[in-house]
Amino acid sequence: MGIAGSIVTIVLFWWLAFFSMLSVGIKTQIDTGEIVPGSAHSAPVVHHLVWKALASLAIALVCWGLVFATIRYKWITYDQLMGI
Repeated sequence: MGIAGSIVTIVLFWWLAFFSMLSVGIKTQIDTGEIVPGSAHSAPVVHHLVWKALASLAIALVCWGLVFATIRYKWITYDQLMGI
């Protein structure tokens, strides 16, 4: 796996992890009781986006490492996947 393939793989894993984590641990205006006039009652007040982005990066790097090691050390080959 080259540099371009590695970057694309990391970005894809990061997006998957980040979107999966977006709804975790948010506090809405309804939860805090501080509703701003003119905004949605379900709008987040506390969202922790920086921590979610960093946690997603850690998850993406671990997943990339597994994919890279699988390709590099040929733990699973194309012939094994095709049943040949």
